[in-house]
Amino acid sequence: MTITPDLKISEPIVTQFNWHRSGHKYYYLPDGVSVNCPSSISIGTPFSLIANWLINHYEMYQLIANYDELGVFSSLTLETFLISKA
Repeated sequence: MTITPDLKISEPIVTQFNWHRSGHKYYYLPDGVSVNCPSSISIGTPFSLIANWLINHYEMYQLIANYDELGVFSSLTLETFLISKA
């Protein structure tokens, strides 16, 4: 589900987890939290800041904040990932 600066919220869609982000650094915090962000930010280049947190062994949330080439907030996305118990 995504929200834009004008507060429009998208309908939830099915997605797949993508861990690798080219040019990002990963920071692992206690309690199943990780943050990844660009190693550097260049003027004129859009970028994302991402936080992941493991809720339990079967569920993880990912929050993605996107900024445009001027550094202006463009969207915030919350993704929920469920891992099959099978």
